[in-house]
Amino acid sequence: VYEYLISKNYDSIAEKYLLWRRILKKHPIIILIGGASGVGTSTIAFELASRLGIPSVIGTDSIREVMRRSISRDLVPILYESSYTAWKALRIPSEVNDKDIHILGFERHVELVLVGVESVIDRSLKEGLSVIIEGTHILPGCLKEKYMKMPNIITLVLTLSSEKMHKERFAARAKITSRPLERYLKHFEIIRKINDYIVKKAYEHNVPVIENISISESVEKCLEVITERFAYLDKEESEDKKVALKNIKSQ
Repeated sequence: VYEYLISKNYDSIAEKYLLWRRILKKHPIIILIGGASGVGTSTIAFELASRLGIPSVIGTDSIREVMRRSISRDLVPILYESSYTAWKALRIPSEVNDKDIHILGFERHVELVLVGVESVIDRSLKEGLSVIIEGTHILPGCLKEKYMKMPNIITLVLTLSSEKMHKERFAARAKITSRPLERYLKHFEIIRKINDYIVKKAYEHNVPVIENISISESVEKCLEVITERFAYLDKEESEDKKVALKNIKSQ
């Protein structure tokens, strides 16, 4: 593949290809893709998995479903709501909180599902398997600090600034899935509020925010961020090797 790319004068792409191969062979890479319902986290996740050769893509909605099997509705009712209806299951009256009730409900929902997300990350790191985890529950700043310090865990956030385009995405999705358009449009104002909140948290924690208007362009932007991180890992390893060789020679 490398030689073919070179023959076609795609030198920079060829170098990126080798870099991806080196890193993915040595490290389990965990890519976290967050964003409100309907902005396209699933689509981008599968495109990235195909480009990078990562075998597993897991949605946080799937993790939530697994958790529902082991935790009863009576015990944790908020887990049985969607991210944009979680506020309905809050036990604390909204007036005692400074935060918007919809955002408060969303945060409580995220906190529960992140327990499952962190378990998937731990399993991936232990087995040395790369994975992409996508969904609304990837909220920057909410994972344990130890994960955020790991260079092989990469977080990205997708958004759609245009409300019109956001509604159109729901309509397009309803045509090919069983997800009812009416439900999303009914709660659209809350979903937009969650979108803005996720983006705000991303900027606060220096997480790249990508406007997902064009799938191909969004994938390229994601790959740029990922390649930068891979280059950093590659550089660190090279420096570690130099230090190790220097120590051996001195001994």
